[in-house]
Amino acid sequence: MGETCQTQEGGFARDWRCLLQSLPDHVAVIDLEGDIQLINRPFPGVTAEKMLGSKLCDWVAPEHRQEVRAAAAGARREARTTVCEAGLMSSRGSAGWYSFRIAPIVTEDSVASLVVVGVDITDRKQTEAALRASEANYRAILDGAADAIFVHEIETGRILDVNAKMFEMFGYTAEEVQKLDVGDLSSGETPYTQEDAAHWIKEAAAGGTTVFEWRARHKNGRLFWVEVNLRQCVIGGRDRILAVVRDIDERKKAEERLRLLSSAVEQSSEGVAVSDLSGNLLFVNRAFAEMHGYSPQELAGKHLSVFHSTDQLPKVNATIQQVMEVGGFTGEIWHVRRDGDAFPTLMSNSLLFDEAGEARGMVGTCRDITSDKRAGEALRESERRLATLMGNLPGMAYRCRNDPDWTMEFVSDGCIELTGYEVADLVKSEQVSYAELIHPDDRQMIWDLVQEALAMRAPFQLIYRIRTASGEVRWVWEQGQGVFGEDEQLIALEGFISDITDRQRAERALKESEERFRRLSGAAYEGIFIHDRGTVLDVNERAARMFGYEPHEIIGVSVFDLTAPESLELVKAKVMSGDEEPYEAVVLRKDGSHFLAEIFGQAIPYEGRVVRVAAVRDITERKGAEEATRDREARLRLMLEQMPAVVWVVDTELRFTSSQGSALKGLRLEPDEVTGRTLFEYCQTDDGDLPIIAAHRRALKGESVEYEMPWEGRVFASHVEPLRDSAGDIIGCVGVALDVTERKRAEEEILARARAERLLLRELDHRVRNNLAALESLTNLTAGSTDDVKEFAESMGARVRAMAAVHGLLSTNRWQPVRLRSLIEALLTPDARGRIELAGPAVEVPAAQAQALGMVINELMINCHKHGVHLTPDGRVKVGWSAVTSDDGEPGLTLDWQESGGPVIESEPEAGVGTALIVGLVKSELRGRAELTFPREGANHRFQFVLSGDPPWRSGEEPGGPTPPESG
Repeated sequence: MGETCQTQEGGFARDWRCLLQSLPDHVAVIDLEGDIQLINRPFPGVTAEKMLGSKLCDWVAPEHRQEVRAAAAGARREARTTVCEAGLMSSRGSAGWYSFRIAPIVTEDSVASLVVVGVDITDRKQTEAALRASEANYRAILDGAADAIFVHEIETGRILDVNAKMFEMFGYTAEEVQKLDVGDLSSGETPYTQEDAAHWIKEAAAGGTTVFEWRARHKNGRLFWVEVNLRQCVIGGRDRILAVVRDIDERKKAEERLRLLSSAVEQSSEGVAVSDLSGNLLFVNRAFAEMHGYSPQELAGKHLSVFHSTDQLPKVNATIQQVMEVGGFTGEIWHVRRDGDAFPTLMSNSLLFDEAGEARGMVGTCRDITSDKRAGEALRESERRLATLMGNLPGMAYRCRNDPDWTMEFVSDGCIELTGYEVADLVKSEQVSYAELIHPDDRQMIWDLVQEALAMRAPFQLIYRIRTASGEVRWVWEQGQGVFGEDEQLIALEGFISDITDRQRAERALKESEERFRRLSGAAYEGIFIHDRGTVLDVNERAARMFGYEPHEIIGVSVFDLTAPESLELVKAKVMSGDEEPYEAVVLRKDGSHFLAEIFGQAIPYEGRVVRVAAVRDITERKGAEEATRDREARLRLMLEQMPAVVWVVDTELRFTSSQGSALKGLRLEPDEVTGRTLFEYCQTDDGDLPIIAAHRRALKGESVEYEMPWEGRVFASHVEPLRDSAGDIIGCVGVALDVTERKRAEEEILARARAERLLLRELDHRVRNNLAALESLTNLTAGSTDDVKEFAESMGARVRAMAAVHGLLSTNRWQPVRLRSLIEALLTPDARGRIELAGPAVEVPAAQAQALGMVINELMINCHKHGVHLTPDGRVKVGWSAVTSDDGEPGLTLDWQESGGPVIESEPEAGVGTALIVGLVKSELRGRAELTFPREGANHRFQFVLSGDPPWRSGEEPGGPTPPESG
C-alpha cells in the first residue's frame, strides 16, 4: 500500500490514502442501510473482501447490535457524531471490543452516508476485566521437582518430620510445623478433618499403601487439592506412617478446562477434525461433519479421503506431507460433500504431540469459503470523504518535518480535542510547536526512538505525555512512519496520535487493586460474590455491572433480593446447605430485567470466618446460541434443497449414472430420471460437436471445461471435470450446472439501461446547445426592443425563467414527451393561477418542441399581465386544444387562447417583440401558423402546428376547469 501511494496516486488523494492506511483504527463508510461501502482495514479474522457489501452489524456481537444501530440512527437523524462501544464477532468467534465513532457525511444539506471509526479497546476492556478477575492470584507453590513428605506417628497422627518441599507447598517454617497437626493443614470440613485424617492413617497402618485425594489448607488459608499416598514404613527403628503429598490443584483445574474446551470445540461453528498419522479420523465436531453432509457418528474411523475427489487427492497428500515435514499447513483446499458437490475451504492443519514430544496425529480446522470466493466489489472514495474521515477520527492525524520542533505541515481537526489547540496554531508552529507540547522528560526519548526507526525504514510506535493548552497532562499513543521519495530521501513523517490517558489510569488502578481482589475465589467465572448467609460482603466489578449496580451499591444487599421469584427457593436451598454443585437460576438486575445465570458456590475463609463465594455466569447468550445453531442447521438444509443447480455424472460412453439438484425442476426432470440414457439420446442429436457433448469429450481427455448454454428456455453456466478412479484413470465426467437465467436477464437489462443512458446524455447535450442558442437569440431580440436597462432585465428575466421552467420539466421527465397541461401549468405565475381554465385531451408534446411551445405560452402570459385580462379582477383566460391530423397524415395540434373580462380593446395593438417571437416560433419551430385576433371583449388566438414523433393523443380526456392557485 505504501508503494502504491507513492507511485500511482498524487497530490491530495495520495497523502490522505497513505495517512488513512497508517492508522491503527478501522475506518469504514456505510450507506444509510448499514452496508459497508469502504474500509481501510478489516476486522480481526475477516478479509476486507468479505466485509465489503455486508452490514456493519453482521460483525457486531448480537447483544450489542441494537446499541450500534441506535448510534447510527442518531447520527443519521440528528446529523451529529455519536459514539458507542461494542464487541465484535468474526467467523472464529469473538474479535475483541471496539469503540465506534459514527459521523454523518452530509451532501446538499442531507445525510448521504455515515463514516464509522472503530478503535480497538480490547486492551482497555481486558484491563478492566482484570479488575473483575474471578480468581485471586495464587502464589506459585511448587517448583515441580518433588513432592511434600510427612512422617506421622501411627498412634496419634502427630507430625514428626517433613521435607523442605512441605515448607514451600504449605507456606510454614520448620519451627511452625512443630506446632501443627494434620487438621491445621486441612480444609476442616468433612471429609477433610483431623478425625478423617486419623482414620486414613489407621487404614494405612492396617492395610498397606493407601492413596486418596485431600482438600488441603495453606498457611494463608488458601484451600487446594493434593493427592496423598500413605504407607507404613520403619523409620529410626520404629513403625511410622510415611505420607507423600502431591499438589494436583492444577490437574483438577485442567480437567475442568478440558471439559470446557471439549464443549467449546463441539459447539464451534468452525469445523474441527483430528486424525492419526495415517489419516484415519479420530474425532470430528458437528460443524465439520455437517459441512460435508454427514453426522459425526458416520465419520468415526473413516479416512480423510472421504472428503476429496480423486483429482483433489494429490494436493491433499502434498499438504499432509508438508504437515509431517514442517509441522503445519494453512491454505485453501477443495473438499467434496457427501452428495458430490465440491467446495473450497480454508484449512489450518498442525501436528499433535504427546508428552514425550512424539507426533501422534493431526488436527485441522476447516471453514467453507465459498461465499468469500464469490465476494468482491470495487472500492470508491473521493477527496471529500477522506476529509470527512480525517475530521472525525478520535485523535490527531498529522504530517510533519523531521526537525527538533516536529514542525507540522498538516494536522486533522482531532488536534482540538487532543491538545486544546486549533489547527492553525499547530501548522508550521504558528502559535506553538508540537515539541513544546511534549513533556520535557519525554522529548529526548521520542527523538531517539523516531530517528532509530527512520534509520531502519521501519514504522514507530510511541507512548509519552503531552501538556494541553489548559495545562492538563495526558498520555498519548503515537504510530507513524517516514515518507521517502524516489531518491530514498526522507520527505516527511506521517502518523496518528490518540489519547490513552484513561487506559494508563486503568492500568494503574489494576495494580492498586490487586491486593483487594486476591481475596476473591480462584474459580474462573465472570461475576464473583462473597456473602455471609446471603448478605453480600464483597463483589468484583463484573458482578456489579452484570446486575446493573455500582460495586458500592451492592455491598450489604441480600443475594435473595437479586433472585427472581421462580428461582428463590432453589437459591436459598443451595446457600443454606452449602451445596457446591453448579446450578442454573433466573436472577434480577437493578432495572427489574432478568437473565439466566449459571452459579457455582463454595465455602472459603474470609476475615477470620467461613463465608461463601459464588461465581455467576450469564448464560443467556449461550442458550440463545444453542437455539440459533438449531435454526441455522434448518436453514442450511433448506438452502441445499433449494440451490438452483444440477449435478450429474456420466461414464466414458457419456451415459448418465446420476443426476441431482433442485434446478432439475426447471428442466421438467426428476432426480436420476435420465440415468441410463446417453447425452446423445438426451439432446436428441448425433452431432458430436454440439457444445455440451464436445465439453464432455474434452473432459474425458483430462480437461476441466466451462461453458454456458441455453437449454429448455433456461441458461446454465456449467463446469465439467474428469472423474478418476483410485488409480487416477478417467472413468467418466462429473458436471455442475448453475441456473443463471435471471442473472443473464439482469445483465441484459443493465446493458439496455446503459444504452438508454448514453442516448439520454446525447439528447441532453443537444438540448443544452439549443437552449444556449435560443437564449442568445432572445437576448438580442429583447435588447433591440428597448433602451431601458430595467425593462430589458425584467423582460429577459421572465423569458429565461420560462426557459428554465420548461427545461426543469423536461429534465424531470428524462427528456421524454410531456403533457401539454403540465407544460402550461409549469409556466403559470402565482397571480395567474385560479384565473385560467384548461380543457383538452391528454396530449403529449415531444421534447424537441416543448421549449418553443413553452416560450409561446410565456409570451401570451406576459401580454395578459401587461395589456390584458390580468389588469382587471374579473379577467379570465380559457385555453383549449384538440388533436388533429394534417393533410400529409402527420399528427398535429390546434390550440385556442381566449381572453375575457379584461380591458376593452379599442383597436388592434401594434406588433411588438412578443408578437414577433410568438409568430416566429410557431412558424419555424412548430411548423405551423398563428392566427392572432383582438376583438373588443379580449384577445382570441388560434395556433395550429405539427407534432413530431408518434401520435400525441391518448384515450380519455384530461380534467378541465380553472387551475387552482399555488399554495404556500
